[in-house]
Amino acid sequence: MLDVRGIYGRALGNAGRYREAADELTRVVADTTALLGPGAPMIAYTSADVARFELLADRPGKALDYADRCIAGLE
Repeated sequence: MLDVRGIYGRALGNAGRYREAADELTRVVADTTALLGPGAPMIAYTSADVARFELLADRPGKALDYADRCIAGLE
């Protein structure tokens, strides 16, 4: 189900609904962390999507936070 919600979040962003996309994907990151733990690779990849849509939604602070989280998850 997390994958489906991730696809939905990316679809929202690709439709130009950046804030909704970022909000949905942020929930996916939180739920994935709770279910799979903070080191799950899915968190890094989803965080990259959150960062992209936060930046497009003109929320650069949040974008940077999620970009950092993505990088940390890939190291």
